[in-house]
This record gives sequence, structure tokens and C-alpha cells, in this order.
Amino acid sequence: MTNLICKEGQSQWRIGLEQIASGLPELLNYLNPENTFSGPTLFLGGANSDYIKTEYHKQIRILFPESSVKMLKNCGHWLHVEQPESFQKTVSAFLQQNGLL
Repeated sequence: MTNLICKEGQSQWRIGLEQIASGLPELLNYLNPENTFSGPTLFLGGANSDYIKTEYHKQIRILFPESSVKMLKNCGHWLHVEQPESFQKTVSAFLQQNGLL
């Protein structure tokens, strides 16, 4: 709802659809294996969520060769709300292991 605004008594979308459409070819280019990120990367999801599906792991490893995928148990989409201690522990461990904290 943050992209819905009222202007002169009318509701309208604030999102820049024209900008998205014009940048779509570049957005779709992210799947090009030449566009990889070789730094440490953590993909953190909830085991009860389908945001990071098992079938995505191969593509994740291609685009982010130094990545790890962790799924928090008993958790859906809102990791930091549903499992705050596990979320903080997992993120802190990743940052420490990679010299980022």
C-alpha cells in the first residue's frame, strides 16, 4: 500500500511502471552466468516458506559461487519476527565467519 497515493481525490499507483518496463531487459540479464558475485553470500529463508525453493539452489550456486543457503525451522516469511533468536544467531555467525563483523 506504500505505492498507492491519493491525489486530488483520486487513488493512483506511485510505482514507476514505465521505468520498470524500460529497464526490464537489464533486469532479466541477471540470469546471465557471467554476472556472478564471488563474495560470501547468505541466503536465509524459513523452512515453511517457498521463497527459496530447493530447485533454486543450483542457480543460486551458479550466480553466487561462495553462497550458503540456510533455512530456519518452524519459520515462514518473516524470519526476524517468527524466529528472532535463530535469525540473529545465524546472521551473526555468517558475518563473523566471513570477517564482516
